[in-house]
Amino acid sequence: MKIWIPSSISALLERLEQAGYEAYLVGGCVRDAYMGTAPQDYDITTSALPAQTKEVFRGARVIETGLAHGTLTVLTEDGPVEITTYRQDGDYSDHRHPDAVYFTRSLKEDLARRDFTINAMAMDVRQNLVDLFGGRADIDEKIVRCVGDAERRFEEDALRILRALRFAARFGFSLEAQTQAAMERKKELLKTVAAERIFAELCGLLKGDHAAETLAEHREVVGVILPELRGFQRIKNLPSDPAMRLAAVLQKENADLALARLKAPNVFKKTVLMLLENQETAQPENERELHRLAIRLGAENLQTLYRWQGWNAAPLLEFFKKSPCLSIRDLAIDGKALMALGLQGSAIGDAQKYLLEQVAEGLPNEKEILIKAIKNR
Repeated sequence: MKIWIPSSISALLERLEQAGYEAYLVGGCVRDAYMGTAPQDYDITTSALPAQTKEVFRGARVIETGLAHGTLTVLTEDGPVEITTYRQDGDYSDHRHPDAVYFTRSLKEDLARRDFTINAMAMDVRQNLVDLFGGRADIDEKIVRCVGDAERRFEEDALRILRALRFAARFGFSLEAQTQAAMERKKELLKTVAAERIFAELCGLLKGDHAAETLAEHREVVGVILPELRGFQRIKNLPSDPAMRLAAVLQKENADLALARLKAPNVFKKTVLMLLENQETAQPENERELHRLAIRLGAENLQTLYRWQGWNAAPLLEFFKKSPCLSIRDLAIDGKALMALGLQGSAIGDAQKYLLEQVAEGLPNEKEILIKAIKNR
């Protein structure tokens, strides 16, 4: 396997080796490189102990916040790189984080603690691949398989259950039989994981090109954290946007409850609810109907709704080219001008709302015309 390693990354590997330590790229960057995809970020594992790593990179731009757990982050022109000492994990009493970590001089022991074989490969600066658990074969066969005992891996960190499904949805992989069986036995452990972590993994799953198939095949597992799930086929025809796709598998009646349980961010939640509230909305047949809908939803929501419904976007693009009046801020008359006409308090807001509605009905958005409309109201 020959891949290009950015010079700033290879320099880190070389610096550790020159100091007498082993150093390897590890995890997702090796997996992605083997699959022919440019890695989004790089992680390094090394035999150097934390204090030794710190000494090797004395003078470099570093972040030491993870040093107690063996990780030093070095800032490079290609982004931050986490450099972590070979380690073994202690017990996971909370099914999420190790109670303690133990540093080791063995790359094999470090790789053995990792979640899946496809993430347990390492590569040195000369591009020599270390694949002790069959990661390459599983990638070639499109399989997600736990490293070692699958049941133990999921007991250690229950979030790995959703991570496995995220990889399946992203790459179109199947779960190896023992991994899937262990997942099904341990699925209730997902209830012990923080909602924010569940939400992040679920979004990653939903973005995958194979999200529909993964959700359908593993409905009972995902149902532990999202029992409101319904049909999945519509996902295939939607952009890889988590909010759009989640709206497609929820119902209006129970979406609010599901989003609250997931602790979804407010913007995300509002988008999902907006889509479900407008799922029966018909596509505007003319510019006047389009203008009314745009005022009601706002420009961004309107575009999202068009994409979600699969409507023809050409009329929408033409509409926006005209810089339409979509909000009170866009009106050619402001509050001061209305006060000059004798309006006060809530009457100003009522007048602005009335004028916005009139503009949507075809009234030209021109100051004198709007003033006349108020006077003749």
